[in-house]
Amino acid sequence: MGSDHDREGITVLALIDDKDRAGAVEVYRVTMPYTYLNNNHSGVRCGWMPKGDAVKLLQGYDLDTVFGNDIIVLHRMLTADSDGKALVEACRCRAAKVVYEADDDYSGDFRPPEVPGQTWKPYLPYVDAITVSTKRLSERVCECSKGQPVYVLPNSIDYTWFTKVAQQVTRLYPDNLTIMLAGTKTHYQDWIVLREVIPDLLADYPDVKFLVAAYVPEYLKDTGVETVAGVPYTSYPTLLAQADILCAPLVPDDQFNACKSPIKAIEGWCAGCAVIATDCVVYRGTVQKRHNGLLVEHTPEAWDQGLRVLISDQLLRQKLQREGLRDARAFDVALHWQDWQRAYTEIRRQT
Repeated sequence: MGSDHDREGITVLALIDDKDRAGAVEVYRVTMPYTYLNNNHSGVRCGWMPKGDAVKLLQGYDLDTVFGNDIIVLHRMLTADSDGKALVEACRCRAAKVVYEADDDYSGDFRPPEVPGQTWKPYLPYVDAITVSTKRLSERVCECSKGQPVYVLPNSIDYTWFTKVAQQVTRLYPDNLTIMLAGTKTHYQDWIVLREVIPDLLADYPDVKFLVAAYVPEYLKDTGVETVAGVPYTSYPTLLAQADILCAPLVPDDQFNACKSPIKAIEGWCAGCAVIATDCVVYRGTVQKRHNGLLVEHTPEAWDQGLRVLISDQLLRQKLQREGLRDARAFDVALHWQDWQRAYTEIRRQT
């Protein structure tokens, strides 16, 4: 084991997506744990930059900004270029360890890449270590790598901040019971299960509003839903807090989905929602039936029945909201940032 002095020398730089603002993935996998590492005398000093800026620096503008770090993290770095090895070796030029960080299966084997041909495969065989969000995802990266150590660092949430921001919500429909779907276009197939359910629910319960936030697939646009625009992550808790019930459908036999984390349920709990989710490997064990949420089969009939139970049973709905909020504390980053510290310390010590 190394000394305290050894740990104090560790610096980490993550190269993240080129975006104007950090989304939830960047927050959970980089900026939030790194901020806790920086603020808790961890001995690990962390920073991050858009990967486009990093390329410019690698070309000679300020090489020390990149190469002066002990660990360089490639966060969701994807390419169609077969020579990912060249970038890894460039990052390694001053004995830096190179880590690939992923929260989803970016192999392209089960879900076509957003940009054709771009996957993690050109990088995984050459990095020194890999960090992922779930055990199943660790198994997937092992299939594409060459035996490097893999660290499972589950997604955590800033419980105090998230719950505080959620409480500041101004409800769009204060007199209605609200149900919500919230997510990106990756859920196109997952949400189809509700296509026939929503019109029947809204017909039978005229005081219910069904909100679809951020991404609205075309097959839901004529079902009676109300659409809500997406927001930056800093306002995301107030978006979810519009809902009394948060839906988390996932096609259970989709191998891409199998690698996901239960963060959607945790977000819903922190926002004060009763969570209903597909009974699948992602949520099983985190969402506990009729304790902190409902788990239902991924069929229209089961979803219809589960939602009707939550709409009509106020006491159950309130119980799930209350117990979910309590259980979300176990996922607070304040309890888990040291997992990142231990992982980076072990990675730096590798020979």
